[in-house]
Amino acid sequence: MFETNNFTWSNNKRMLLKKDGIKNDTTSYSNLTLSQRYQLKAQIFFDINQIGDSLQHYSATIFDCFNSYYNIHEEPFTNCFMNIYFDLFEIERRSMEKIMAQRKYSVTQLDSVYKQSVKNLDRQTADYLRLVERGKNFKELEKWNALVKRQLDIDNFELFQVKNLR
Repeated sequence: MFETNNFTWSNNKRMLLKKDGIKNDTTSYSNLTLSQRYQLKAQIFFDINQIGDSLQHYSATIFDCFNSYYNIHEEPFTNCFMNIYFDLFEIERRSMEKIMAQRKYSVTQLDSVYKQSVKNLDRQTADYLRLVERGKNFKELEKWNALVKRQLDIDNFELFQVKNLR
């Protein structure tokens, strides 16, 4: 039996990096920079179906386990760092859904809203990764955790006991 390499975001599911967790096939990474030694991949899955003269759509936030890896020693804040990253996708998906619920859109318009959400995520996750430095910049990580807490009512600091690391 095959298991999926992806899993869907849920407010009661959190990702945990197992010891020697998500690794890629790199046999020697000692000459790589830290940013080259890890990659987190997630996406907003978006599907549109036309039924008669109406459109129905479905979206979900998906973490791509197959294309994600973390070849860096795990720190006490690593799981918090990864979950906030994943949560940012869910925040944007919900924002996209609010826009789509405002009125009837054509397929082209729905696709355009989706593509704008992807652009927003590219910008936001690049900022997140740059600013938090895999969670080592505690002050920045705290700001992003506050955003997730405000938008999703999930406190990753509390769940992963990061508050005690100050």
